[in-house]
Amino acid sequence: MVSDKNLNDVLYEVSYEAGNRIGGIHTVLVSKANYLKMTYGENYIAIGFYNKKNALMEVIEKTPPPYMKTVFKELEKEGIRCVYGIWADAHDVPIILVDSLVFQRDNSDNINTILWKKYKIDSLNTWNDYKEPVAWSFAVGKLIEKLSKNQPKKKIVAHFHEWLSGAGLLYLKMNDIKVPTVFTTHATTLGRTMASKRDMSFLSGKIDPEEKACQYGVTAKHLMEKVAAKEADVFTTVSDVVGDEVKHILGKEPDIITVNALDFEVVPSQNDISVKNAKYRKRMDEFTRAYFTPYYPIDVKNCPVLFTAGRYEFENKGYDIFIDALGELNRRLKKSKKTVIAFIWVPRGTIAPKDEIVKNFLVYDRLKDMLDVDWEDIKENIISKLSHGESIEKSDIVSNEILADVKTSFSKIRSRIGLNPPVNAFQLSSREEEDSIIRRIKENGLENREKDSVKVIFYPVYLNREDELLGLDYKEALIASDIGVMLSRYEPWGYMGHETAVYGNISLITDYSGFGRFVQKNYKSDDDIKPVEVVEAVGKSHEEVVKRVADLLETYVKMKKEKRKKIELKAYEIAKLACWEDQIKSYINSYVLALERIQS
Repeated sequence: MVSDKNLNDVLYEVSYEAGNRIGGIHTVLVSKANYLKMTYGENYIAIGFYNKKNALMEVIEKTPPPYMKTVFKELEKEGIRCVYGIWADAHDVPIILVDSLVFQRDNSDNINTILWKKYKIDSLNTWNDYKEPVAWSFAVGKLIEKLSKNQPKKKIVAHFHEWLSGAGLLYLKMNDIKVPTVFTTHATTLGRTMASKRDMSFLSGKIDPEEKACQYGVTAKHLMEKVAAKEADVFTTVSDVVGDEVKHILGKEPDIITVNALDFEVVPSQNDISVKNAKYRKRMDEFTRAYFTPYYPIDVKNCPVLFTAGRYEFENKGYDIFIDALGELNRRLKKSKKTVIAFIWVPRGTIAPKDEIVKNFLVYDRLKDMLDVDWEDIKENIISKLSHGESIEKSDIVSNEILADVKTSFSKIRSRIGLNPPVNAFQLSSREEEDSIIRRIKENGLENREKDSVKVIFYPVYLNREDELLGLDYKEALIASDIGVMLSRYEPWGYMGHETAVYGNISLITDYSGFGRFVQKNYKSDDDIKPVEVVEAVGKSHEEVVKRVADLLETYVKMKKEKRKKIELKAYEIAKLACWEDQIKSYINSYVLALERIQS
């Protein structure tokens, strides 16, 4: 771990998502917590937003230390309630959850007035999604102020994440509290908003950010972010991608790039992943057989599994590129005997699995159960005859009665011959023809016909073991697969592409993603075929990107299975370049720098 004589004694890390799982920053905080704990011990304390439901799942309440008890009692008089405990999800680090509901009710307008007068943050026409985090973080500022006064001999650094905690940082600055501050933005509000509207003009640097923020209705959040970045003693971002973005949008270069990473202490070893691959792939193959066999025969043994996954942001996440590339791949593979399974794991509103699919699975499972029972009888019969020295005839192995039962069950399984399996496994809560993913699948002629080489399954629910169809959680499904395709047009880091490689898959990502740029910068190879392939998408047309993705997929799926497996193993090593054991140093350096700047 990093050691420095200027290292601070206490670190307060502030995030709306600490102990409150609502987004990707939660992953960052949890995965690096152990490494900050190694450096600071009990003096690393997370501060988060009190959400009762999430707190019950993540935090174990404890009695606070005496110096905190005093502070908590003082804050209660102002309508600020603090809950102390250990954050079980994050290696049991200490955490303070701030309940600011009463404080917000009594002070929200006054806080916004103060921020307008001091920093010109225009919060007119804002809603609770702005007012709640601003009141909460302002309350956090008061908390840190009082904690620091109760620890006068301690060197304290306060680290704030995203605009949601920005008001806490500004509270310390406007009240001249001598606590060094670090502000990290994981993505700019304006950049994310513009990208969701297919407006990537912010990449050029030739925009008026305030004008664009007004156009897209994010003025207050943008200004909070901009002012916090300016006022912080140290400003950091999580990737080179966001580093370029903040220069254009916030008008400030980051002092340090605090790269995102994963904790490989909790990631299975390559050997474990290989063992689990056999187990989970067997389950996935069972699913594939049950899904397709009622319609036509399918060979799952040599069938590469592709997937994409993420939030339902059709263009932002590049699902249009992925589906168009699958359509092109299907056309190219027409004359081959190759079969490819492509999953789209993108949750959205559903009612239940389709009745047709449920019936298929029930019939398939009944046949399996029957064969399991019969096999025990067959084994017993064979062993008995052997022990008595009797000869074994064909009829002793499989009786005519068993054969008749199997044929009857098989005829039920093949009841849908001549039809096509649905491309969507679930009943949606809205009309299928209005769904962007399903429309794009059909526009590309991906109908799951027997003659189609590319079979597509849109699986619009969160993966979990209790799922009555696939029965795998997300990481188990990753391990069972071969190629992950994450083609985001806006991706400050890209944990899904990162995890895809970690769990033994070839990973296709774009140079829009922070992880993509990290790989380009830190991994050099002369090989034509790379385990983590960064598709050049910035400045390219949709057609150019689709062709490149289709070319890569064609190469991978036509490859012999043994060669593809060797490449998949190398993906793990590339992913490990972004591990917290190495990357936590940049965070520690930001705290040292903040302390030096406030002391100078």
